[in-house]
Amino acid sequence: MLRLLKYASAILAALALGGAAATTVSGNASDTENADSSLVSSSPYASRNLPTDYTDNGAVSSSSSVASSSSSAVSSTSSSKPTAKPEKVVPSAKKLRGRAHYRKYSRLIRFQKGRRGDFVTLRDRHGRFVASFKIRHNGKFDVRLSRHQAYLLSHDGGYFKFTVQKKGYRAYTIHYKIYA
Repeated sequence: MLRLLKYASAILAALALGGAAATTVSGNASDTENADSSLVSSSPYASRNLPTDYTDNGAVSSSSSVASSSSSAVSSTSSSKPTAKPEKVVPSAKKLRGRAHYRKYSRLIRFQKGRRGDFVTLRDRHGRFVASFKIRHNGKFDVRLSRHQAYLLSHDGGYFKFTVQKKGYRAYTIHYKIYA
């Protein structure tokens, strides 16, 4: 059954491609004549009135015009399909944020407005990776860092960043101020 379906789909694809090439060649004949006439007029044999299907040495170039028109037909059909769904934007009222001030070298970060399934990446002020985790429950939660992670996060001072990602939504980055 699967072989039969594959065979039928292959035949349909071949017929569709052949039909698209035939309609493209016959439908765009005036366009190809206009495009080829500029090539013929720039040749040394421009004084002769040659049909546009012939090159300067008299050989037939219909196969090259069919190939070029069929490739343009394939590219035009593939460009009409959308590449991906547009990503949704998280409203600012629902974005993850810090719940309390983060003190320098503290090993505990408190968050609020967490949404289950979000993936959070902590980075220092220069954008270097420190830690990442996945939110397990909605609402308030705490993240416990190791001593080394707390040092990396806050030894440059000022602020650190966390980026929140969820499938189907645009990622957003929050700057979290470090208090001394």
